[in-house]
Amino acid sequence: MSPLAFDTHRAVKALCEAGAAEPLAEAFVETITGNVATKADIAAFEVAMRADISESETALRTEINNPRPPSEPRLPRGGPRLSTFGPN
Repeated sequence: MSPLAFDTHRAVKALCEAGAAEPLAEAFVETITGNVATKADIAAFEVAMRADISESETALRTEINNPRPPSEPRLPRGGPRLSTFGPN
């Protein structure tokens, strides 16, 4: 796979001709060329995402096929009793 071909000098020159200051044009071109994903980057990301999806699918299938028993309701036991007609 060949690396991304981008003529940074030509891009800076075109931006300057369009009215951008040279330092701004250089900063802009440096920023966009530093954040470009190549085909190899995208392929590696796809492999990682497919692995994550497969792992999640396996975990979900395991959970569906082996559900946990429902937990018992947590009710207070032996607490104070309230009387609607005053003390007994």
